[in-house]
Amino acid sequence: MRRHKTWIVTADAGSLRVFERLAPGAELVELKEHALSAPPPLAQRERAPRVHDRMGPGRHAVEKRVAPREAQHRRFLHQAAEQISKWAAEGAYDEFILCAAPHAAGIIKCELEDACAKKLSAVVLKDLIHEDAAAIAARLKAGFE
Repeated sequence: MRRHKTWIVTADAGSLRVFERLAPGAELVELKEHALSAPPPLAQRERAPRVHDRMGPGRHAVEKRVAPREAQHRRFLHQAAEQISKWAAEGAYDEFILCAAPHAAGIIKCELEDACAKKLSAVVLKDLIHEDAAAIAARLKAGFE
């Protein structure tokens, strides 16, 4: 008989951890081989680049559309969503619970493929990336079971 695998995916802007539960109420086991982490943050410039005004000697700062750190966080969350979708296509889990801060959860949910999004059973809008398996299990039991 095949076991029903539930994954608990915890994520923030720089890392992703995966926990597995093989039966309702069973112990959570961290799958360390599935952990992802973002590269180190980009070096920041001291000041924004400058442009010349076409009329006179004035110079003005060029406004950034997206801060480099925010762009890096979005790239990582997009890659995390792609990886979660890839695991779903491979049949690594039957359903999953996403635990992330609201901003990160929103980006990941938007980037999931349709087949993977159907396997999403719950979203916990809390950053649990630094919690251990026992603490996450206790939070999930208090909130869902």
